[in-house]
Amino acid sequence: MGFFHLERNHLAARPFFPHRSQGEPAVERHDGPQLDDVPRTILVVEDEPLVRLVIAEALRDQRFRVVEAASAEEAVLALASGLAVDLVFTDVRMPGALDGLAFAGRLKRERPDLPVLITSGHLDRLESGETSAFISKPYVLSDAVARISAMLDLEK
Repeated sequence: MGFFHLERNHLAARPFFPHRSQGEPAVERHDGPQLDDVPRTILVVEDEPLVRLVIAEALRDQRFRVVEAASAEEAVLALASGLAVDLVFTDVRMPGALDGLAFAGRLKRERPDLPVLITSGHLDRLESGETSAFISKPYVLSDAVARISAMLDLEK
């Protein structure tokens, strides 16, 4: 389990990992197969490289296929190229003209059946009319992975 520390309204680039016994995994691994034994693809959209790396690896440890994007614009290009994804996990504040909320709104219009999980260290929750799911930063990795699994109906 690990999470990132919020310092001066910014997510610090240093992960904090609570003490655990030697050999204990950071995230519990599900050894059972996913639905139909087909790996689900998650598009992780996060501009902070370390944050993106850590959540992507936690998802890969759970046998998800992960595609990473450093901005919403990069994610839009990936999806426009024909990338098939089962869920989008996106940060809110990112460089560029398109932030995570605008990106999520665009996805809801263009692909209404695609689940989107939004994360931010700058918001406590989404506006009442927002239909996307939300998890605030700093998040515990196992909680984020469990939330994604639940959104994809992979929980047993």
